[in-house]
Amino acid sequence: MNFGRFPPAECEGAILAHSVRLQSGYLSKGRTLTDADIEALLNAGVAEIMIAFLGPDDIDENDAARRIAALVVDGGLRASEAKRGRVNLYAKTAGLVAIDPEALLSLNRLDEGISVATLPDGAPVEAGQLVGTVKIVPFALHSEVITAAESLVDGAPLGSIEPYRPAKAGLILTTLDGTRKSLLEKARASVEQRLVKLGSRLAECETVPHHETDIAGAITRQARAGCAPILVLGATATLDRQDVVPEGMRRANGEVTRFGMPVDPGNLLVLGRLGEVPLIGLPGCARSLNRNGFDWVLERVLAGREPTSEDISALGAGGLLKEIPGRPQPREGQRRGASEGAGNVWAVVLAAGRSTRMGRQNKLLSPIEGKPMVVRTVAALRKCALGRITVVLGHQADKLRQALPARKLRFALNKQYREGMASSIRCGIAALDDNVDAALIVLADMPRVQPQTVASLIAALRPEEGRTIALPRYRGKRGNPVLFARQHFEELMALDGDQGAKELLVAHAEAVIEVAVDDPGVLVDVDTKEMLRDMEGG
Repeated sequence: MNFGRFPPAECEGAILAHSVRLQSGYLSKGRTLTDADIEALLNAGVAEIMIAFLGPDDIDENDAARRIAALVVDGGLRASEAKRGRVNLYAKTAGLVAIDPEALLSLNRLDEGISVATLPDGAPVEAGQLVGTVKIVPFALHSEVITAAESLVDGAPLGSIEPYRPAKAGLILTTLDGTRKSLLEKARASVEQRLVKLGSRLAECETVPHHETDIAGAITRQARAGCAPILVLGATATLDRQDVVPEGMRRANGEVTRFGMPVDPGNLLVLGRLGEVPLIGLPGCARSLNRNGFDWVLERVLAGREPTSEDISALGAGGLLKEIPGRPQPREGQRRGASEGAGNVWAVVLAAGRSTRMGRQNKLLSPIEGKPMVVRTVAALRKCALGRITVVLGHQADKLRQALPARKLRFALNKQYREGMASSIRCGIAALDDNVDAALIVLADMPRVQPQTVASLIAALRPEEGRTIALPRYRGKRGNPVLFARQHFEELMALDGDQGAKELLVAHAEAVIEVAVDDPGVLVDVDTKEMLRDMEGG
């Protein structure tokens, strides 16, 4: 591939490397230049443009992305249509990601033009969730690189999904004098909800005294009833291999294969076996629906990947999980300014657009009741329980920055704003701090959204219960803004085009919670001069 600056007259059939704005129109990057494009460039007096000429042995970025993606996916993954050299990979079913890290490393090392990024091996995913993305960095790869990649993989896909296998699980709850019935009910509900989410069911639940002999008897009964796995949640924490729960496993003629794990919360987990039946002694944090070490083990067991003691030891990198509110001995105090329900929520205000339907006028600077529209939108957000507000700027960035008060605002400059809304979402998500739990995507041209609506969205988002996207509904119609939990940030960073995040709402329909609000402002975005006049009138 030949890449560089050339006079337009020499560039017919070449790929435009950088977008060019002309009075007659806009030539976007990645475009194959036609006779008409060349004529428009010459008429505009453009002396040179940056282009790429593909050679006879070059494979263009989309074909190359499709071929590399085919080396990664098996029947459990779905590849998207190739666009701008990118193919996204989605899970067809719920389960665990199975990736060969060494093989993936070899593929990425093969050529700097190949970029394959995936979730970690063993990561849990829902059906339709983004698992990985294949990006061809330049406009083309040489055919020899593709051939070498295919030889490297040799017909064995690097990635797959290990689906959860339906199981009939048993649960044993132990009691001491004074154990509250409500605590037992909460524990049962928490375990049952986890099982159902993973496609299994709680077949047996038995309450016994907190004693080795009673636990052993319950394990034996549930094993005879065909329960597998069998889960034991003690009335007190297990503090030693000789403690009550592991000793109960041994008295049932089982074995203890692991006590303790480098995942916090979840350190005090016990892993064992009774023949072919997995036994799991649950840590106390399993009573909460917040993600903890028990989830990691249960997911692996139900996906047919029962962990060994070595596997448990390897979980330490990444094993520091989010603190559980109300934990008796928390690692540190609760974070200041955290919002209830969704955690630490930041707003991302999309204010980079060009207002093309408004002519030369930038609608975001147009007055609404005496203040610029964008100022009205941000002012409403300041009344909400948000960690911070990030405003994404692009078109007339300096003017918008001057109009907005800088106090408690963060600005992110989107240099690719002409590419569409997705570029602004990517820019805004990239500007978030690492401790942000959820992002509220706000359109800057919606100044009438009420603070109570934002509060309702934050309260409705419950990632630990699978509700990871919240949006408002007014009189049966979906509106904006939309709140996304952190687990969707990677997918937001992979968006392309001018459709925003609509594809995520389709891909994760089961995770979307619609919040009924009495707020017509969630449907009103100012796109025309007529709408602006109506808005100015109050």
